[in-house]
Amino acid sequence: MINKKLLGFLSSFFIVALGQPAWVGFLSPLAAILGYAVFWYTFNDHEKIQSKIKISFFWFLFVQSVQLSWMTSIKYQGPYILLVYLFVLIWLSLQFAVLTYFVYSRKITILNGIFVSSIWTILEWSRLYFISGFSWNPAAMAYATYSQSLQMASIAGVLGMSFYVIFGNYLFYRSAVYKKYWTTVLIVAIFPYLFGSLNIYFRDEGSKSLKALLVQTALPPDEKDGYLASFNSLSPEYQWQRILIFLKESNQKADLIVLPEVAVPIEANRYEYSLEKVKQIWIDEFGVSSLKNLPELTSEYAFLTFGDKWFVNNKFWAKALSNQFNANIIIGMYEMDFKRGETFNAALFFNQKNKQIKRYVKRVLVPIGEYFPFEWCRPIAEKLGIFDSFSAGNKSEVFSGVADMAVSICYEETFSNIIRECRLLPANLFINITNDVWFPNSKLPLQHFHHGKLRAVENGVPLIRACNTGITGGVDCFGRVVKTLQSETLPFEKIKGALFIEIPLLHYKTLYTLLGDGFIVGLSFLCSILIFRYFNSNRA
Repeated sequence: MINKKLLGFLSSFFIVALGQPAWVGFLSPLAAILGYAVFWYTFNDHEKIQSKIKISFFWFLFVQSVQLSWMTSIKYQGPYILLVYLFVLIWLSLQFAVLTYFVYSRKITILNGIFVSSIWTILEWSRLYFISGFSWNPAAMAYATYSQSLQMASIAGVLGMSFYVIFGNYLFYRSAVYKKYWTTVLIVAIFPYLFGSLNIYFRDEGSKSLKALLVQTALPPDEKDGYLASFNSLSPEYQWQRILIFLKESNQKADLIVLPEVAVPIEANRYEYSLEKVKQIWIDEFGVSSLKNLPELTSEYAFLTFGDKWFVNNKFWAKALSNQFNANIIIGMYEMDFKRGETFNAALFFNQKNKQIKRYVKRVLVPIGEYFPFEWCRPIAEKLGIFDSFSAGNKSEVFSGVADMAVSICYEETFSNIIRECRLLPANLFINITNDVWFPNSKLPLQHFHHGKLRAVENGVPLIRACNTGITGGVDCFGRVVKTLQSETLPFEKIKGALFIEIPLLHYKTLYTLLGDGFIVGLSFLCSILIFRYFNSNRA
């Protein structure tokens, strides 16, 4: 006969660990209302609270080891990432152990349910402020599978959804212990889907669409820029030619073309390309008449050597692309400020109607990969070929063209507060450019994509994404997938090409945009302090 506690441990583990859209989506509703509750109920009659806390630590460690398993890919990161992975697992599991202490240390009441949910919300929020912040894997992801339940994000954001998940699970646990109050549990379980259905029904209306071409280059680091000193590295000229071929083969007229994070190697302003070679590639792809679309040879784009030979930079290519397709261009590039001696991971905006180039600089940098949080990180980075760090940006930007567009780079998209700032500027279209190649053959691209959907719903704004590798595509303001670049035979890492998408520009104001994280975090602090004082006063 199977031990009941072992059965409860394993069943709750599988429900919570796999109950996310990137794993087994149909388990998500169960994870949202009873996954944690089954675990708490299983060990409710366990004798010592210390044992309960220890068991909860290991249970959550196993849960997170599955959900964050993408961090175990060492192909490009090296073995050090396994230490980071272990540290994160321990860190998050300690937080859940703290939560479990408060679950078991007091009488099972709604008031304690509010207290426990508030503590968890504060703990999740606190993760955003350690080094660059760890925004992955909030409890809220259990509501991210279906567009109906996803609408909860428009009320109090992802932290508010996490509060609701823990509160709903606590109510289920309470009902299981007392064998009553099931009506309350049913109402809490149904509400997100009812609210979401009504929100979509009353707000979904016709709107104009933006036509975009989203380029996915699908180049591993050793082919992209010789990052690993491989002989497989493709020349920058050929990488640009691939992009031109993708766009030409799409045979679609677009208002906007988006290329991924660091779409091509070489710093944006380096005059690395012979003008004659660029002209020849342009003629090969578009014909002689297309040469009129090449930009003027100003210092912004070109340099004349002492041998009377012109060399051009990556900005020249991008501006030519904008002219050729008569479209706005957003492209990720490295860019240097030579006066200040700083390098940026940036998104550049080219408008075919004027000569001004606008720039957004990435604000949230990846530790070791993009900056050194501690000096001891430098030797690790150097083994990966990283000898310098980027400087972070300090503000959001809106590019006004075919829409008011705000760009996020890489995992900035997972930070609610940053994307909300974009909405307040205001932006009515979110664009993410990213590169998920660093953790190949993992769930990272899917998890990243579902985080992006949350940002769209939190602010009631559509989102399009262009990846080197990842999920290239778009969702509407309700988080519903409009279109993604797919292949029946190829994995994410191998899909390349240009996706044509017509993204609806319908957008609306949300409560989350108005109040931000401050509402649910402030409410959680207030509730936890007042309830804690109430409990202590009653004990006295």
